[in-house]
Amino acid sequence: MAHVPLVSVLQKFLEERREGAAGGAGGGSGEEAIGGTYGEVKDIVEVILESYRYERTVLETLNRIIKADGFKLSDELRRKSNRAFATSGIRVLPDEHQRRLRSGS
Repeated sequence: MAHVPLVSVLQKFLEERREGAAGGAGGGSGEEAIGGTYGEVKDIVEVILESYRYERTVLETLNRIIKADGFKLSDELRRKSNRAFATSGIRVLPDEHQRRLRSGS
């Protein structure tokens, strides 16, 4: 989903309201020139702004969660990489025992 600036949405909304009013109205007050009463337009714009605020809050919250999770994962990888390498099944023999094995006796 692409980002659409709020100003563009409002401009498009008002243009459509003007076009709708121009086709059906034979003149009138400035309120009617945008296709309805001020109250109708105000209510619609308030809903648009409230939706915008909600979406912005959700985006900010998700960004904080992702940043925190990314830090946690990178910190965990750093801690694991600093641990000593654990071997299993490999035994280190004392020097005397190793010499005997090499000499075959």
